[in-house]
Amino acid sequence: MSNHLRQAISHSLGHNQTSNRLMACHSLIRETGPLVSLALRSCELTAEELVALSKLFRHSKPQASQLKSFSISYNEQIGDEAFCQLLTALPPSVDTIGAVGCALTDESLTAIDDWLTTASNLQMVCIENNLFSTESKQLLQATAGKKQGLLLVI
Repeated sequence: MSNHLRQAISHSLGHNQTSNRLMACHSLIRETGPLVSLALRSCELTAEELVALSKLFRHSKPQASQLKSFSISYNEQIGDEAFCQLLTALPPSVDTIGAVGCALTDESLTAIDDWLTTASNLQMVCIENNLFSTESKQLLQATAGKKQGLLLVI
């Protein structure tokens, strides 16, 4: 499947109903070649769906192993617990992640801080417009500052 077609499918996922979105993700990850980018922005993604997607990533290692860019921005219903599970499921190939405006709290920020130390290919993390405390933001910025070439937008 061409990157252009994957991008078109990825873009359309945000406009489908919940079950259709997960089925489309399942098809993309399991039945196609390597997935490079997945954007699920502004699609009312729930915590349950994010947990299911995390499990799919864990069980689809060959297909998800080349995932570079992943965004769940503007999905306010995902919650900290589901987001933290996602971080542990993302393949090490991810270099860009977006979780802008997801109503995440310091619980997620702590998980991101831990994840930054192990995500070797990470180049950009966009997590602004969440519910992080100033103190937690400063701690994350200190961690990110130790990682050469990382752009943190918080």
